[in-house]
Amino acid sequence: QDFLSGLAERARAVRGLAGLKFLWEDVLLPLAREMTPGVDRAIQAFQPDVLISDQQAFAGAFAARRASIPWATSATTSADRRISLGGIPKVLAWAERRLTELQVELGLEPVLEPENSPYRVIVFSTPALFGEMPHHDERYAYVGPSLTPRPDKTPFPYEELLDVPRVFASLGTLNAERGQRFYAALSEGLGDDSDSPALQVICVAPKEQGPFPKNFIVRPRVPQLDLLPKMDAVIC
Repeated sequence: QDFLSGLAERARAVRGLAGLKFLWEDVLLPLAREMTPGVDRAIQAFQPDVLISDQQAFAGAFAARRASIPWATSATTSADRRISLGGIPKVLAWAERRLTELQVELGLEPVLEPENSPYRVIVFSTPALFGEMPHHDERYAYVGPSLTPRPDKTPFPYEELLDVPRVFASLGTLNAERGQRFYAALSEGLGDDSDSPALQVICVAPKEQGPFPKNFIVRPRVPQLDLLPKMDAVIC
């Protein structure tokens, strides 16, 4: 618990390339190194016919290759490494070098995209949100969002929703507490303190990140799946 608290504290203190370096050196690579022996043992115990590994949990991909069993990648976001880092080639080369070093350390022949299966990459999104992906091929299956009916008792003041265009804004779970610049820009660009605002903003954020304009409803958590059909636009 102390380790996780320290990790969260350091994550809030870094941004930009420093944040990317932190994600790789303090989270993704150590996690893969520590997890791989345990996944190896699980494969030996269960003898699965196929394995599905999260795109950022490299240990699953590494262990499947070590055991020579077919595996698929589960990609929950559009954060494709080669595309997102394509505009900063030195950073992309650094990330690929670190992945190569880890593969060698684990006794694997290095491949360029160890996180993406050569058999199937299951993408829980749509091509419309990805844009042009020149290196995507028939391995990539766009299956849309993984949504199932589930109760969400998070309270929300639905009665405060106005009959105007509504904008939903969220930085997601991990970045909410370090989004001061985002919230300030959001307030400046969409804020309206009049009694008849042209639009309304539903913002998922800690209230201490304010003050927020009068036409904002700000909550640290919201029943997101219930709210989205009532929105006209999303900023995320």
